[in-house]
Amino acid sequence: MFGEVIRHGNRQYRIESLVDDAAIEDFRAGIIIRGSVRTCLNPGAPAGREEWSDWESVDILAQVDAEAREIVFTYRDQPLARVPIDRFVPDMRGEAIPDIDLAADDALLGADFHAELAENIISRMPPIDPLLGCLLRSAAGTLAGQVIRCWYAVDEAEDRIRQKLERIVGCLSENKWRMALRFLVRSGKCIVTAGAL
Repeated sequence: MFGEVIRHGNRQYRIESLVDDAAIEDFRAGIIIRGSVRTCLNPGAPAGREEWSDWESVDILAQVDAEAREIVFTYRDQPLARVPIDRFVPDMRGEAIPDIDLAADDALLGADFHAELAENIISRMPPIDPLLGCLLRSAAGTLAGQVIRCWYAVDEAEDRIRQKLERIVGCLSENKWRMALRFLVRSGKCIVTAGAL
């Protein structure tokens, strides 16, 4: 759906989201958020002549559970965070939400989302680069906010859950540039704070 590569110092960070096609079963849609990092092996080399280590990657799975009406983020089947889709404020349904209003996104996700996700990334995942952890949180927040928008953009009368999930995945694909823009704004905060978002 979306992917970005960011260079900071002698490292490159890559964040991408991919639809897990096999996961649109059992009333769930799965989206993989993959965070990767690699290091320049010859710092100071001219652009285009750098040598890089192999990418080291970590995956977080975001599952949209239509029956439970929530988004569940997991790492190797360990829960990291849950976001109820019904947390959306009903009187906002008809209003346009600005594309990069992070305060509006955070209001959709609830006050505890980022703290819970950050704590569980630290406690339940292998040690990772702090900036990569921040970028993963940023990608998860961006994805969750867009899933909630897509949930309410899709006809609520949709009686076939599988079709609704497929339409949500289509909506996510249609909004990949908006998600990339929101992610880039969030990732800028990560870089400024060296990963302490």
